[in-house]
Amino acid sequence: MITMPATAENGNREATILIRVCGIRLAAELDRSSTARAMITALPFEGRVNVWGQEIYFEIPVELPLAADASAELAVGDVAYWPQGRAMCIFFGPHRQASMMRPAPTAPSIASVGSLAMPPCSMGLPTAPP
Repeated sequence: MITMPATAENGNREATILIRVCGIRLAAELDRSSTARAMITALPFEGRVNVWGQEIYFEIPVELPLAADASAELAVGDVAYWPQGRAMCIFFGPHRQASMMRPAPTAPSIASVGSLAMPPCSMGLPTAPP
């Protein structure tokens, strides 16, 4: 389940959302992109969690093309939107196939929309082989 507490602007971030996944509560700060705003407008929503390496993703009720200003540059703790899967993605560790110690999305067309409010280290999130 993903919800949003009372909206408050947070510097260059648009809003903080609350995510409950795998029995863990996370807060994520979304940016001011059109993709993030569409995700905020669709709240609250639920999705079936899928795990790929150290990435969690789930379908959400948002259907958008990849924004022209989308960035696939990701860091551990980033939240992104994957248009082809209509999915929100949470990257909580480097991908096993990545050459660097940072997430490497499977799909090149993914848009970073924010990040977790706290580092995802030792959150007890599940991992699955890629």
